[in-house]
Amino acid sequence: FRSQKFLRGICKDCIETYTPSAEELASAGLDASFLEGGKFSRGKGCPSCGNSGHKGRVAVHEVLRVNAVVRKAIFEAVDLKKFKVICVQQGMKTMRVIALNDWKRGLTTLEEVLAETAADK
Repeated sequence: FRSQKFLRGICKDCIETYTPSAEELASAGLDASFLEGGKFSRGKGCPSCGNSGHKGRVAVHEVLRVNAVVRKAIFEAVDLKKFKVICVQQGMKTMRVIALNDWKRGLTTLEEVLAETAADK
């Protein structure tokens, strides 16, 4: 199974790197260790992007490989919350996790990640 979303990308003409604040990290449920190895970026806004700081799209794909454990959960019609836990235990990365890593790589913004992906609970 596969799911996808398209997040707004950062404008290449006005991109700047920055260090996220403790408040930003907390809003995403992260701590300072998430900063390690990151290249966090944002757009300042320019004529090329209509002063939005965004231009283009970043595709985020959530892929679920169906194995025996997942198949059993499907046939047993487990509730959605339990099913998500099972899938994560079986190695699936959620859309939020994948999008946060795209933010860490400088491809999109935290605001876009939080607005467009569901929180992992």
